[in-house]
Amino acid sequence: MLSVLNPLQQLRPSSKPLKTVSLARGAQGSQAIIAKLDKPLVSTEYINAHLELLPVFHKVHHAIQPGGVTINPTTNMPIVSEAQALFTARAQHRFDLWISRILRRPGRDPSSPFEEAELPPVDVLMFLHAYMLSPWNYYEDSKRVYPELEAMGSFPFGFARALVDVATLELVPTPAQIAMWESQTSTTFAIPLQTLPAETVLLCCPKCDSEVRLPWVNEAGTGYGQRLFKATCSQCNLNIDRDALSLSKLLRDISSPRIMAHTLLSRSGVADLASAQEFSLAIKEELGLPRSSDGDQFNWKVSVVESILTRDVKSDGVKKKLLHILKAYHHPSESSLDLGQAFLRQARFISEMDRIQWSGSKASFPGKEAALEDAVERYHKFVALDPVAMVACLDIDLAFHTHQLLGPTFAQDSINILGRLLDHDDSVERHVIIDDLTRTSEVWEEAYASAYVPRFPPLLQANKPCTNSCSMVGSTPGEYEEISLKKKRN
Repeated sequence: MLSVLNPLQQLRPSSKPLKTVSLARGAQGSQAIIAKLDKPLVSTEYINAHLELLPVFHKVHHAIQPGGVTINPTTNMPIVSEAQALFTARAQHRFDLWISRILRRPGRDPSSPFEEAELPPVDVLMFLHAYMLSPWNYYEDSKRVYPELEAMGSFPFGFARALVDVATLELVPTPAQIAMWESQTSTTFAIPLQTLPAETVLLCCPKCDSEVRLPWVNEAGTGYGQRLFKATCSQCNLNIDRDALSLSKLLRDISSPRIMAHTLLSRSGVADLASAQEFSLAIKEELGLPRSSDGDQFNWKVSVVESILTRDVKSDGVKKKLLHILKAYHHPSESSLDLGQAFLRQARFISEMDRIQWSGSKASFPGKEAALEDAVERYHKFVALDPVAMVACLDIDLAFHTHQLLGPTFAQDSINILGRLLDHDDSVERHVIIDDLTRTSEVWEEAYASAYVPRFPPLLQANKPCTNSCSMVGSTPGEYEEISLKKKRN
């Protein structure tokens, strides 16, 4: 049973105990490479452009839900309201339209440069932003399913920055943008902050492929944009829900020549097509090479496929690999990442930048450029430590995020320096973050003989200490104080 998978265990970099600097040969090599760079990994110009967009994104989150996104302090994950569930469902649909109707419109060369008129509305832009901040998923998906995104290169900072109205904190689109979007997608350019019962979305039935028109919302709470979504196909009577749509996505990949999600990249993040094809074929054969409409044999649930594939697997490594592959099929969108959840998780970092006054209306302060230059320098030091299971302070995280938004450049930089694609996981539970942050501080202080967690201007100048100065894989206010208390108790 799936014995062919054993030699193909190209697992993602896993969390391992941090090595001390004196033993970290990889870190020493990284330090040498960084020391020879002729320019920073990321410029303060890009960081400033990033910071100018964050208040726009912050405003959108608060327009969706007053108060923005609430984080569960135990799981460190967003507590999703009905309004947020509806908005993210519609934003995902609009993201899909941007790819299929604009970046893949007839006559457009997929490898052609990205044009200003192709810049999408802010909700789609925020999805792209969150997507690129999961570099492992984004890098693989851009090669596997979205070649248009690979051709785009970096996040479109220049086009987007030019549209920011600093008075209203909104992006003011050009007439060409609006015309491109509305003519190609047949939807309004303005983001849908309100949804009427008459508004609908057109889907294809996963079983019989007939068209099914569904309301986004209804009084029963089962509209396509609502958390209890369910519907029935009038042609084949299939009960359609998110489980069925997710399995349909999996069966489309299984019944086609396409390699499966999370199989393309080797452990170091380098594309290995031969291994991906072998691994994907082994899975497809184990399931009996089902057709895209054969969901009945799996009860239209990905969880049934998981049980079939893992029930006789003895190797923990193979089982872990299989579950990681199938995680990409727990949601219906073509991406391997649940973009709606990623979009909501990013609200936390966006709020932190506003709270420490590095973005937003109070973001212009004496010494800001020097603070950003220091953030880049500290980011270089962070990367030089060959980070595994490390947590970045907010200033380092800002530089890290901005670097990730350079897309292929970030991927190549991290592979050149570290020998692997540096990933970014903001879905880690809080207790893991606390432990990793403690170890990160210890490694940093041993390497550089300086405190890891700084105070940030202008709060420092105003004599207001930054009480939550760490964020990478998801910190919450007061996190560093808890670490300090743990150290005192120990």
